[in-house]
Amino acid sequence: MSNGMYGEIEETWAREVRNEKLQDLEDVRLSKMIVYLSKVRLSLAEAKDDLHEKLLNQEGQNLEFMLRDLLILRRDKIIRTAMTLTKPEGLMTLPEEEFYNRLIRAFKGHFEFVTDSLRGVTHSRASRPMDIEHGEYDESEELEYVTVRFIKGTGIPAEGLDGRTYGPYEKEDLARMPASTALVWINQNIAVRVISEDTLEK
Repeated sequence: MSNGMYGEIEETWAREVRNEKLQDLEDVRLSKMIVYLSKVRLSLAEAKDDLHEKLLNQEGQNLEFMLRDLLILRRDKIIRTAMTLTKPEGLMTLPEEEFYNRLIRAFKGHFEFVTDSLRGVTHSRASRPMDIEHGEYDESEELEYVTVRFIKGTGIPAEGLDGRTYGPYEKEDLARMPASTALVWINQNIAVRVISEDTLEK
């Protein structure tokens, strides 16, 4: 089943391995890689002879290794960059951006903790708001927002984690919304992310 997508995954992985800095990875491209791995697994389940099964099994194992290693390499690069309180130069996927933003908040919080401790200020408890009902921290104030451009109409609206309704949208509409909401439309090839996000207000 090997085709151009296998080669693209291999090249993406190899480029990440060769370079110390984070390489560009778009949400749509990663989504296509994941879909391709799923297709290989499905073909393996439908293999009609031993040779075909062995070839597909090897291809599936190779793909799993490359995708896992690619994402772990990128995770480690993002962590190292966040520790310096700077942003990676390479383009991150939306889940990676959310991961990076949480790391930045954590490292900045720890930096403030160290600074305050050296100034003689004590911290008796975390300052983040608590969700009393569920016993968890309320992260509603920490939602990540992104701007997207729609390449197709949505037809129906969607509700974001912030409680707002987004859409419906027409082709070429621009909108700013929670990253989790945007990712659904991005993965369906309905929208693409606009990297310069300061053009729209929340």
